[in-house]
Amino acid sequence: MEPSDQLVAIRVQPRASRERIQGLRGEAIAIQLKEAPVDGAANAALLKLLAHHLGVPLSSIELV
Repeated sequence: MEPSDQLVAIRVQPRASRERIQGLRGEAIAIQLKEAPVDGAANAALLKLLAHHLGVPLSSIELV
């Protein structure tokens, strides 16, 4: 990891009625997504949502 890298735990609820960041659940950030966890759709939606809310390019976020 580079010095500027951050590792964040995220708990995703797919197939929700709307997309939103709910807040902390334990030590993870809870996020609701409309997309189903099929063919990477939920992962792509998660990356897009995080990039938008953090104000960073999509390419600067990675799921591990």
